[in-house]
Amino acid sequence: MKAIFKNVSDFINEQEEYYSENLKSTTNEDWALDVWTAKNGGWLATARSNTKVLSFKSTARLKGFANLEIPHEFSEFIKAMLVQEYRAKSSGQEALQSTLLVLKRLYVVLKETTLQTHPAYLTTHILEELDKRSMDCLVNYADAGFKLAQLQKVIVVHRMTFTSLNFVCKHNASNKYNTSKNQRKTTAQLKEKVINDIDRSGEDDTISIAAFISLVWLSNNSSNQWENLGLKLMDILIPTGFRISELSILPRDCWIEREIISEKTGKPLLNENGKPTLVHGLKYFGLKKSNTRIHWLEPNVVPVVKLGYRRNKRNYLTFS
Repeated sequence: MKAIFKNVSDFINEQEEYYSENLKSTTNEDWALDVWTAKNGGWLATARSNTKVLSFKSTARLKGFANLEIPHEFSEFIKAMLVQEYRAKSSGQEALQSTLLVLKRLYVVLKETTLQTHPAYLTTHILEELDKRSMDCLVNYADAGFKLAQLQKVIVVHRMTFTSLNFVCKHNASNKYNTSKNQRKTTAQLKEKVINDIDRSGEDDTISIAAFISLVWLSNNSSNQWENLGLKLMDILIPTGFRISELSILPRDCWIEREIISEKTGKPLLNENGKPTLVHGLKYFGLKKSNTRIHWLEPNVVPVVKLGYRRNKRNYLTFS
């Protein structure tokens, strides 16, 4: 149990550190506040409004769900999940508002089902119960289900619950534009003798097992500098999802390693081996904005990306 509680704490500390270093200066809102506003612009600002807020106080005004006060341990978790989403996807305020509502509903079901208030007690049953209740009271229950599945991925990757989460969203896409767009693609493809791989969508976008095995073989059998360069690019592109143009201008000092510092002690947090816990990332130049960003890596993909970054032992081509 201690390990799971520590994983939750480490996740929250990591996101709070990122918030303090990269986001707080744009809004002048302290992490500890119960409400984050967009009045000063910055990361929460939108083109239509600078006055909307992200409130972590309670679950008030949630249709079909009880009005409960949100305790500190869960509100910290909510804040961390929102910051993580922003870091991973550069989500705007509307997307973050949607995530906030799902997390608040999740707390209501957690409290009513288990009487617990810590996110470590979340279970597959609780996620399924939330999805069921959303279907009864929400028009956009499908979107809420998709968002819940995305949140589950983050929780699973960081091992933040006592039991494994296996919630599966079984809803069809509710966005009419996307649905009609996919229907038009399908109709056009049926008329073609050859299907363009680039036009695939959904699960078909994922790399095939045959392609993955081929990449593994090539990783150990590159015969020239061009193959080595291509493999270096793939080792970074697949785990990060970078645009090729973003990858092509990675600076030489793009690799980032930072220790997670405990707010209470001011010292690095130690892992089970007694060594400082590190977070890893790549510094890059985003296309949507000209400023430098850091793409923080999930722990499981760090070895692969590090291999791509360091795949120049034979003095092959390196990044700019």
